[in-house]
Amino acid sequence: MNRSDGTGALVVRRTGAMMARQYVRSLVLACVVLVCAAHINSPDAWFDGPAGQYHVLVHVKPPAVVPGIAVISIKPDEKVDTVTAFVNKFDAVAGGPPPDVAKPVATEPGWYRTQLWVKRRTTGADGALGSQCCVVRL
Repeated sequence: MNRSDGTGALVVRRTGAMMARQYVRSLVLACVVLVCAAHINSPDAWFDGPAGQYHVLVHVKPPAVVPGIAVISIKPDEKVDTVTAFVNKFDAVAGGPPPDVAKPVATEPGWYRTQLWVKRRTTGADGALGSQCCVVRL
């Protein structure tokens, strides 16, 4: 309810229902901010897209300090024969090291995992569609 206090100033009184609505809105906003903030500044890299003709989900957990060992997890959508990951140095004059073969994760069906001493890497898959790859950067 709004009314004037006699001096021309508008006085606004808030009812309990109005205050409850404002409290609920503030609470919902705080929850949204809290949920959204969980992924801000995460060092992990995710890639969900094509590796040639394969569709893959890649999760790269970088080392806490560089140099260090990164954990690369790859989940192809289709059955594949081999999944590999390797360091891709674009400034390398000679060939780089051979790709590491990612092994199936026993506790997570469909996922393959390997550990690499890297800063940048690519992942690849070999199967019925041939050898395919994608680049995942940190």
